[in-house]
Amino acid sequence: MELKGKKALVIGAGKSGIAAARFLVRRGAEVILNDSADLSAQSDLTKEGIKLAGGGHPLSLFGALDIVVLSPGVPTGEGDIKEGLSAAISSGADVISEIELASRFTQTPVIAVAGTNGKSTTTLLIGHILSASGKRVFAGGNLGTPFCQYLIDGDDADYIVLEVSSFQLERIAAFKPMISVMLNITADHLDRYPSMEEYVEAKKRVFLNQSPEQFAVVNVEDKISASLVKDIGATVIPFGIKNRHEGGVSFENCNIVSDIKDHSCRISRERLHLHGSHNTENLMAAAAVSLICGMTGEEIEKSLSGFEGLPHRMEFVSEIEGVFFYDDSKATNVGALMKSLEGMETEVVLIAGGRDKKGGYGQLKPLVKQKVRHLVLIGEAARSIGEILGSDTETSYAASMEEAVYKAWKAAKTGDVVMLSPAGSSFDMFKSYVHRGDCFKKAVMTIAGAEEERLRGEGNAL
Repeated sequence: MELKGKKALVIGAGKSGIAAARFLVRRGAEVILNDSADLSAQSDLTKEGIKLAGGGHPLSLFGALDIVVLSPGVPTGEGDIKEGLSAAISSGADVISEIELASRFTQTPVIAVAGTNGKSTTTLLIGHILSASGKRVFAGGNLGTPFCQYLIDGDDADYIVLEVSSFQLERIAAFKPMISVMLNITADHLDRYPSMEEYVEAKKRVFLNQSPEQFAVVNVEDKISASLVKDIGATVIPFGIKNRHEGGVSFENCNIVSDIKDHSCRISRERLHLHGSHNTENLMAAAAVSLICGMTGEEIEKSLSGFEGLPHRMEFVSEIEGVFFYDDSKATNVGALMKSLEGMETEVVLIAGGRDKKGGYGQLKPLVKQKVRHLVLIGEAARSIGEILGSDTETSYAASMEEAVYKAWKAAKTGDVVMLSPAGSSFDMFKSYVHRGDCFKKAVMTIAGAEEERLRGEGNAL
């Protein structure tokens, strides 16, 4: 694809948009970076030859373009952008995503990890395993470093491992991973997609251009993911924790067992540090990918024993008087919370709530009845969640994270888990899920410090 002299518009000035603009201008394109926000803070980009257009998306920007690159966070279904994109397409512009752009300029094998939950962990697991075998690996995409930034930095990896979101997949055309992974599909982002069907259609595009020479690693025990298999052109490698999967990966007697052709092996789950059934699925997917890439079971097991997991994803925080605190702030949808509860073997005091993503809280009723001793609700969705689940367990409300953690601590009994797993986005009360998780940790450690001081005082009194 020749970019020299082409007129390009990049919409969205986040990390991926800036990386795309820099990549395009270095390839000789005339680039405008556009965002609804003011772009004065990005004025240094003009020194690189990038024109800035902030404060909106006027129709005048969309004339006489060769290429439009859409950042994943930019909604395109209404308003000025919808009208502008329609005009650009009518005039012959190529409207694509950042991952589509980057994929056209590398021959390095791409591994694309898709799904609603577990993408970041699985992407890093794959990167960790392959790196441990001596391979040069770039792990990024929707996670961390944008694909275009990797190309700017050198394109010298043996494998590119990308976390890919539905937003990024909406505008692919020729993107063709060597291996695609579908972990699960549950309701999410229904505040952006008009229906669940449209969300699924966006997710399944990861398989769009694959043929039998490529591989699709699919969780066939996830109902929606399994329904896609009939339309996949790649060689399907099935996996799941409940049943035996011929030609794929299964879970038996605490072992991950591979029946992939020419890659049979058994990997002990007990040596690995990630908790929960959802992380077992992540490990199985990562093992399948690594086996396809030529690693042995022994190499995979050895490398995984040193993987500690990611912050805010079922991250152990502290034990206080026999109560265990876990930060699962990244559980921003109902499906993620369901997975976290399913993996718990003890009773849970659950802190949930946030901004509603229209995922259907009623699905949680059986698990709440079975596993949740007490439910503490926060955020914009607190009352609506309470109306649906409040009758299934003891329920209280909190106006801050500090109050929520304190109430959870008081409701817990020895051996219980107090878990922050919100099933909603963070932007009603916090800057991000990271900020939310950090506030949870801080509140937990405040209680831990107070209890330590109390016990010290009792000891001195004796």
